[in-house]
Formats: sequence, C-alpha cells, structure tokens
Amino acid sequence: MPGAFDYAIVAPMGINRKKTLFSLCFLAFLLLVVNPSLAAEPFVNNQGTEATGILPSNPFYFFKEWGRSIRRTLSFTDLKKAETQLGVVIEQIAEIEKLNELQVTKRDAFLRAIVNYSTNIDLLKTYMQPLLSNRNNAAVEKILSTVAAQGIKQYGVLQGLLGKFEEREQSRAFDDVVRGSIDRLVGAIAANPTLGEDLQEAISNSENDERELHAALFVERLMHVAPQETMYDVMKLQQTVIQKWTGRAQFIEMIGGVHDGIALLQVVDIAREKVFDGDTKNAINVVRQATLDGIKEQGVVSRALVARGIKEVKAVVDDIATKSVGSGELAAIAQGLIARARFQMSAAEAFAEDGSLGNAYGQVISAATAARSAAVLIMTTAADYALELQFMKEYFDGMMERVRAAKLEHKNSPNLFGKIGEAEVQIAKFGDLIAKNASVARIVSAMRAAESLLGTVDQLIKELTK
Repeated sequence: MPGAFDYAIVAPMGINRKKTLFSLCFLAFLLLVVNPSLAAEPFVNNQGTEATGILPSNPFYFFKEWGRSIRRTLSFTDLKKAETQLGVVIEQIAEIEKLNELQVTKRDAFLRAIVNYSTNIDLLKTYMQPLLSNRNNAAVEKILSTVAAQGIKQYGVLQGLLGKFEEREQSRAFDDVVRGSIDRLVGAIAANPTLGEDLQEAISNSENDERELHAALFVERLMHVAPQETMYDVMKLQQTVIQKWTGRAQFIEMIGGVHDGIALLQVVDIAREKVFDGDTKNAINVVRQATLDGIKEQGVVSRALVARGIKEVKAVVDDIATKSVGSGELAAIAQGLIARARFQMSAAEAFAEDGSLGNAYGQVISAATAARSAAVLIMTTAADYALELQFMKEYFDGMMERVRAAKLEHKNSPNLFGKIGEAEVQIAKFGDLIAKNASVARIVSAMRAAESLLGTVDQLIKELTK
C-alpha cells in the first residue's frame, strides 16, 4: 500500500499519461478528418464524391476547416498556395455533391457548404493572380487548365442547387446565395489570359453531354466578365459547343434540367438559330418562352440587368464596326445581323421605358444572339469550320441510321432519297471548300445550303415514319 509520498508522485504521472493519450487520440482524429492527403497534389486526384470525409452537416465539420487552414499555412510559394487552395475547392464541391447524393434535407448544411465554398473560391482567385503572368511554367499551365475544367464541373453542381428548396421558406434567399457563389466562381476563372484555350481543352476531353451543356451555360456566364482580348475566343467556343449538341435527339430533355434561367435563355436563343429542322426549332421556342416566363416570376430581371445587357450588345456591335468585314455575301450576312441587333436593342429600350422589363430582356437576348453571330462570322477562319463539318457529317450519319431502321427505300420514297443525295453532295462541297482554304464567304454559303438540305431531309424522315 503506497504511502502519502508515493501517491503524490504516482498521481501526477497518471494524469500526464492520460493527457498524452488524449492528445494522441485527438491528433489521430484530426489526421483522419482534416485532410485526405497532406502531401499529394489534391487537385489531380480528387475529382469525384468519393472519400469526402466529414460533411458540412456534421457538427465536427469545423475540424476539417481548421485542417485546411493549416494546409494553407504550410504552403509557402505562390504555386503551392494555388495548388493547395484548388485542392480545397475541389474537396468542397465534392462535399456539396455528396450532400445531394445522400439527399440531405438540412438547408443550413447546404448554406454552410456554399458559404465556405464561396470564401475559398475568393481565396483561390487571390492565389492565382501572381501565376497569370507566368503561363510558360508547366506547373502553372496545369493549374490553370485544371481550374478551367473544374469551373465547368463546379458550375454544373452549383446551378443544380437553384430551386432546391423552392417549397420551403426563404427559397429566394437560398438561391441568391447560390448565384453569388456562381458569380465568384466565374470571377475566379475569367482573368485567365488563355481562357478560351483551356476551356476548349476541357470540353474536348469531355464525352459527357451534360458536361458540354454546362460548358455552354458556364461560358455564357463568363461572357459578361471576360476581358476583351479573350471574349471572341469564348464566343466562338460557345457557338461551337451549342452547334455540337443541338442536333441530338435528347437536346430538349437535356435543357429541361437546367435551373439557371438567365444563362439558359441566351443559350437556347443561340440554339434555335442553329437547328436543322422545324420541329426542334418549335420545341426550342417553347422552352425559350417558358424560361423567360420563369425569369419574370422569379423577379431576377431588373432595370440594371436590362441596361447591362444593352450596353454589352452595343459594345460588340461597335467593335464589329471597327473590323474589316469585306464585301459580298459574308458582309451582307454580317450587316444584316448587326441591323437586327440594333433593331432589337431599340425594342428593348422601348419595353424598358414602358416598365415591361421581362419583354425588354427577351429583346436584349435576341439582340445579343445576332451581334455575337455577326462577330463570330467575321472572325472565323476557314480552318475553324472543320469542326462544323464533322458535326454535320455525324448528323447526316444519324439520319441515315433512322432511314435504315425504318426500312425506307428509294422506290417508295424517291423525294427523300433525292434530297439525301443533294445533301451528301452539298456536304462534300462544304468540305472541299474548307480543304482548299476558300474564302469564308463561300464556305458560309455552302454550309448554310447544307444545313437547309439537312433540315429538309430530317423533316421528310419524320413525315415518312409517323
């Protein structure tokens, strides 16, 4: 039996052991929840919703945020700070995806996640600034291209949250928070001087139709904040992406899941200019009107938004006027588009003066479509149309599959097969002009003729397979 002296020595030793054991357990806990990979390059491997760890719905989530602060503190160079912060942002978007996947119904959990994400996007923008002038560095190039690819993915996740709590109180306030995070994401990416190239690479590497749609919508958001020197590259990219999937059967179904009405309205307006057949164009018109009605109901159209739209269209129109359009058919098409844009801007101003902001914004969108089409037309080279040719051939092949599946034959449908032959010849002519690096005016003329024939063939197939 120990005496008083012995007890006095043993007791503190036991307490110290307990403190040490607790500290070790606490440290182990932190290592488990704070960071899945302290030393690795997190932005390369953390692309999905796997291994997200503790989620914002967990009361111990603050430990994870604490760990992220430690990671930032341990990043000493501009490059490492940007890498680390990009990893954090990717982790956070994965957490938001996981909350959705688990069907978490706590609005506060999503708010916490989105607010934290917005804060970290702002930090990413800050850490990226010193890198933008050092694009020749391979590591910097990797970060910027990854940010562009992640921008499309993360935009898709965020826009999917709009309207999530539409039957609950303060739904508009929640959506405003989501829109704010989208604005921050766009702002973080728009300053990239090679934005068009990085987005093009990201889209080219994607085989996902939904991701391509999100790319078109995300680019629309970028269009309003991109610097002048990158704006036309972004415009051309958007129109190419839209052209790619407007001919697909699931197009209308795809856009049905989009909740970002402001971006969607402009995208569908561009799309209806590019479709080949009347039925799809009519379906797009229905979606366009429904989207415009939805925007009106949400009350997101303001005088400031209309005024900003008119200002942006005028800037494009004025800039086009300073460029050499040439003469002939190409110049006539471009001037016609510019005249249309000006007329619709005047209509928008008249509607806004009468207080009809929804109709005013609809006119702004149409004016923007016309102005952008003119800009892309005069800035596109012969080589740029090679991708259009590829999409056209794919669309033609798809129609021929439908003809074979319906067992349509020349003897029973001579008009159809006559038009198919004409379309095939016109597509070949279009390709030949591209190969010979002919004038853009001749290429555009051949392309429009081919598109018209494809639309006719598509309509005939539909009539014969009813």
